[in-house]
Amino acid sequence: MFLVGEVYGSTGRPNEGTKESIAEITTKIQSYKIARAWRYRDLLSQKWIDLFKRGFADNSIGDELNEFSVAVEFERPVRINGEAHPGIKWELVSKPPGSRVTGFALMRERLIATAPRPDSRIREAPGLFVVKDDCPNFVRTIPVLPRSSKNPDDVNSESEDHIFDAVKYMLQSDRSPHMTTSRRQVW
Repeated sequence: MFLVGEVYGSTGRPNEGTKESIAEITTKIQSYKIARAWRYRDLLSQKWIDLFKRGFADNSIGDELNEFSVAVEFERPVRINGEAHPGIKWELVSKPPGSRVTGFALMRERLIATAPRPDSRIREAPGLFVVKDDCPNFVRTIPVLPRSSKNPDDVNSESEDHIFDAVKYMLQSDRSPHMTTSRRQVW
C-alpha cells in the first residue's frame, strides 16, 4: 500500500482545522488531483480521467440527520476554473468497538514489515506500506502520536489523530490484511 499524497485542512496549529465547507473541501481535493495529474483530460475524447477513485471515510458521514448526509454533500459536483467536476464518493468504513486498536495494530505491523531486513536494504515484505515525501502531515503527526493512558494498544483520541484515522480506514478496508505474530526489532 502506498500513501502518495494528502490534502489536510489545517491552520498550521496542532489539531486546529480550517473549518471549510464540504464544497470547499471537495474542490480542494479535486484541484489537488488535477495539479498532480491524477485527474486529467484525455486528449482524444476530451473526457476527464480520474486515476484515484476511492477515498475512505468513517461511516458516520453517511448518517442522515434532518434529511442531510455529509456523504451525499461530498458527491455534489463542484466548479473548478468554470468547469464542472464530480464530487467525491467515499468508501465508508465501519468502526465497531475495538476498531481503533485494530487500526493501530494494522499500521504498526505494516510499518514494521516495510523496514529493511537486517541482512538487506530492500524493503519487500508482506504488507509493505510506503509513505511518500508528499505527506508532510503524516510524517509530522504519526511518529509522535501518543498512546492512550487507558489502553496502550490504542492512540490518544485527544491528540491530532486525523491522519491516523484516515490511514486506519484505508488499512481496514484492505480485504487481505497482512498481520504477523512475529516481531522484528526496528531501529
